[in-house]
Amino acid sequence: MRPMRSLLATVLAGVALLAAGCGVDSGSNASSSTTPDTASLAPKDAGLWISVDTDRASDQWKALDAVLAQIPGAEKLLNDALAQIGNGDKKLDFRLDVQPALGSEVVAVLPAGSSDPVVLVKPTDDTKFKALLESATKPPVTGERDGWTVVAPTQKALDAYTAALEKGTLADSDAFAQAMDGLPAEALARAFVNGKGLGAALAKTAGAAGGALQSIPGVGSVVGASASGNPKAVEQLGTIGLAVSAGDHVLRVDGSAELASGVRLVSYAPTLLDRVPADALVAASFNGSGVVMSLLETALGETSPLERQLGVTKADLAAAFDGEGVLYVRPSSFIPEVTLAIRPQDPARAQRILEGIAEKTRRGAAGTISIPGLEPTVSTVGDTVLVSTAENAASSFGGSGTRLTDSDRFKKAAADVGLGDKTSGLLYVDVKAFGPLLSTIASLAGSGSDATLKKLTDALSAIDLVVLNSTVDGSRVGFQGVLHVV
Repeated sequence: MRPMRSLLATVLAGVALLAAGCGVDSGSNASSSTTPDTASLAPKDAGLWISVDTDRASDQWKALDAVLAQIPGAEKLLNDALAQIGNGDKKLDFRLDVQPALGSEVVAVLPAGSSDPVVLVKPTDDTKFKALLESATKPPVTGERDGWTVVAPTQKALDAYTAALEKGTLADSDAFAQAMDGLPAEALARAFVNGKGLGAALAKTAGAAGGALQSIPGVGSVVGASASGNPKAVEQLGTIGLAVSAGDHVLRVDGSAELASGVRLVSYAPTLLDRVPADALVAASFNGSGVVMSLLETALGETSPLERQLGVTKADLAAAFDGEGVLYVRPSSFIPEVTLAIRPQDPARAQRILEGIAEKTRRGAAGTISIPGLEPTVSTVGDTVLVSTAENAASSFGGSGTRLTDSDRFKKAAADVGLGDKTSGLLYVDVKAFGPLLSTIASLAGSGSDATLKKLTDALSAIDLVVLNSTVDGSRVGFQGVLHVV
């Protein structure tokens, strides 16, 4: 089933990359609360449903192609990925060989508790569809559902999918309707995730990631403990709905997620953002009030390696981050300056806790990472505690110079994601401003990595801004992300 597995991998990778990039002009895509027709193709308890526009002649694909044309190497990367839909050394042309075999839309479904997704297509050329299937080393099994062809890796997987449909479909799911409500009517891809249906699969993935990262101090043990010590944590993801769309010089991701039981986000005024220096390359605003402890409990369970490695309890960490905060990065001579500013409920206690962690990091204590030039210092400005790699962080944070929120670039980015007086979390990245730093790194890189690094810097130089905003509405958190290209 290599062709269909390759297609699914490409679909998932594309959705993940676009969602991570975050990106369309917020007024260019009309929203829709209509339940997608293909919701009837997925079981009601499905862990995953993805619908992808595979018609490269559609308006969305034309907009995406225009965006990718601005990013050096992006078109080749996409075309190379699509060319992998084939068998062995035989590469297929997506427009000529694959798209007619799939039709204008592809739907991928993962039934709850299953590790084998099925793919549904409506071929416009049955001959090319048959040829695509026959090119597989192990031909897949096919079935039919409401005029769609179902492709599964085994008969067992197909039977499991069919049986799950008998219990109802996503078209009858209130959770699905709520997750998809308000998403753009036109999109490159739409997806729905139900954590309860992904528990086993994600636990295995997290376990594998923990094993691969075991060699990294302070990282592998945390990931491994999260996966093996509390595998049901992944089931608490709740439900997530998202749509990835393209527009004029932009990509966009819109969506919402149901907050897991015991986890809550707060709506707050991001006042600390007003004190971030104007030259900040990155700014991440958050509020940990009542959130950090629940996240730690969910991710790490009862036993936390952080307590052993950092010498603090989860309660200490929660207290240190119990309030509004902002993490920002500023340019420096070579290594960027990183500063974390927090306004906790108990500043004195938070300062003691953070000073203890900073001291362990400076000494390179077990389980921590010490990087020359990035040793943290702790200071205070009024009721705000700062942890920074810069000794003058307090003066720049508390100074009277121009602030980030005064800049036209930040104002534009904030408007694109609908930032109002309050938020539940904001991320702003001025990718274009990283240019000089990346050029410096490229010039200092060894000849063996010159070509790769140049490709990366060229691609990033075409990206202008990335911004992501989230807002709380009852038990759901909505998010809007935008990526601008130059």
